[in-house]
Formats: sequence, structure tokens, C-alpha cells
Amino acid sequence: MFDFLTGLGIGIIVTKLIDALWIQPFLARKEHAKWLRAERLESFSDLSKNLLALSLEKERSQSPFEVYALAARSFLLIEDKQLIKDIDEYIAKRDRFFQVNSGKQQPAPDENIDDLYKEIYMLSLIHI
Repeated sequence: MFDFLTGLGIGIIVTKLIDALWIQPFLARKEHAKWLRAERLESFSDLSKNLLALSLEKERSQSPFEVYALAARSFLLIEDKQLIKDIDEYIAKRDRFFQVNSGKQQPAPDENIDDLYKEIYMLSLIHI
């Protein structure tokens, strides 16, 4: 009887060690990956809708600061630094387009509204 209880105790300890050293870290990594995927999906969906719709889903145009506030969450989740730079450039060019198109700023002598639109369109296609 004593051998049975000793074997049972050792089996319980080994099972607990396997659970603590292998199963729990595996489950934690899996949950973290699931959470990260959900956060990225939500964040990128919001940012993509804003950027690709040129903020036209809003009743008023957004300042670049409002767009950067929306993009900040995505920037924290993006691992590709070049993608962050490309999104930053797109936001700046898009704001320039809106400023010139609305008459708030004058175009530079070497730029016109059609070229500005083509630039932001081409930037929107870079990572598709």
C-alpha cells in the first residue's frame, strides 16, 4: 500500500511539473498570440478604413493629429519599421492634398492637385 501511495505521489508531482514547466507557458504564449491577433485586427481595421477612405466617412476632415492618434495604437503593434514610415508619409501627403484641395494652402510651384492625389494613391498601394 505504501508503494502505491508513493508512486501516486510521485506521479502527481511529475504531472504538476509537466503542467507548470511546459503546458502553462505554452498556453500563455497561445493566449498572447490570440490577443495580439485580435488587437491588430481591430486596430488595423480602424486605421485602414480611415486611411483608404481618405477620412470621407467622417462629416468633417480630420487633422493629421487626429489621424496620428488613431494610428498610434497600430504603430505600437507593427513590427515592420518601414511600414510605420510609409504610413507616416501617407498621412502627411494626404494632409497636404487636403490643405491644397481646400484652398487653405497654396500648392508649391512644382506641384498640382492631380500629382498630389496620384502620390497618395500610390502610397496606399505599397503594402497591399
